[in-house]
Amino acid sequence: KAVSDAGVEVLKFQLTDLKYSPLIAQAMLGKQQADVQVQASRAIVFGAVDSASGAVMRLKQAGHSFTPEAEQRLIHDLLLKNMDPRYKSEHSLQTQRQG
Repeated sequence: KAVSDAGVEVLKFQLTDLKYSPLIAQAMLGKQQADVQVQASRAIVFGAVDSASGAVMRLKQAGHSFTPEAEQRLIHDLLLKNMDPRYKSEHSLQTQRQG
């Protein structure tokens, strides 16, 4: 409005620099980081599920059979092994103590 009052017609407008307040920029960065963490977690879960399912399928193809409970326990253990860092460190400590 102030431009038209001055008798100027704006034909094109383009922002060349956009800066956010530090608070807004920090919030946007936090959201981006949270999104990345969610995507990484999904990738880990999908990979662990594919790994566990593939392992059970290959074991069955090799002639192994499982009760439904044993199969669930195997899948549970494989998922823990692939997803829980504490499980990995605790299990490796137990293996070292036994050996």
